[in-house]
Amino acid sequence: MNNRRVTLKDIAEKTGFSINTVSLALKGQRVSEETRDLIMKTAEEMGYIGNALASSMRSGLTGTIAIIVGDIANPYFSAIIKGTVNMLSAKQYSTIIYNTEEREDYEKSSILSALRQNVDGIMYCPVVKDGPNTELLKKSNIPFLIFGGVSQDPEINTVCLDDEKGGYIAAKYLLERGHRDIVFLNGPDYAHSSKERLNGYKQALLEAGVPYDENKVLHCDLKNDKLIWDQVKYQLSQVLDYTAVIAYSDMTAMRLYSLLDSEDFKDKAIGAKDIVGFDNVMATFPLPIKTASVGAKDIKMSVVAPSLLLDLIHGNSQGVKKIVLDVKVYVP
Repeated sequence: MNNRRVTLKDIAEKTGFSINTVSLALKGQRVSEETRDLIMKTAEEMGYIGNALASSMRSGLTGTIAIIVGDIANPYFSAIIKGTVNMLSAKQYSTIIYNTEEREDYEKSSILSALRQNVDGIMYCPVVKDGPNTELLKKSNIPFLIFGGVSQDPEINTVCLDDEKGGYIAAKYLLERGHRDIVFLNGPDYAHSSKERLNGYKQALLEAGVPYDENKVLHCDLKNDKLIWDQVKYQLSQVLDYTAVIAYSDMTAMRLYSLLDSEDFKDKAIGAKDIVGFDNVMATFPLPIKTASVGAKDIKMSVVAPSLLLDLIHGNSQGVKKIVLDVKVYVP
């Protein structure tokens, strides 16, 4: 058996075309359709596989994108990754996915690994938006963007949801259904998205003439699962009057529903219809408990973010882009 790899020269000898013509045909460039079809068919029959390293040395690009997220088990990230990979695959890009467990040390290792792999660009949802790892990426001069959050750095491209409007429409949705005592189970108070959603929540209450009660806003650090729910259970037990809840994410909403359905909270009689989450995970994953959810309105993060990154890679984007996607409440 011949273990030698098939080369462009082999295909050229088989078809009678020059090596340059074969190369152009395999790239889909500047040859007739008839010539391209013949060369592509011959290459497939001979088992030709392109040499990515040689190609990258010529073009300076590897055709590879890195996606760095905090938790790939989170359906929010899973949905974005799935859509992004599908889009990039259609454009002949491969992807490397890194999971950081929301840890800055894992995140740094992921960034360094991606840089060593000579990826063309990085989509990045950092643990800390403007922390040292983001500075590391800036110094690398590789095209990258932050998605799912806002960076205050004027030099960093970002794609995020309109979190303030999200908090506003989530509260308004429940207010319009007659609720006046609404608990907001928010994310950590240091997170930009938490602050923006809280501002929107306050604005909706103000417009409805409902006094803001800081005791009905609970902030939870999302890194320690057991601690979170022990904390949430205790905090909710201290809030005497509430008929509805806004949750920081759809997964939080599901866990919250299960908690409120337990014997400890039977007196509250809060059902799925009285809870609003964020991320619209149900658009991708059929969840058993269906609650209303705030998500991107017309165009998905998994379309906008990779499109912008490709523009950055190929020099088609002028200036720094801070893209904010409109949102709406999805009702099951």
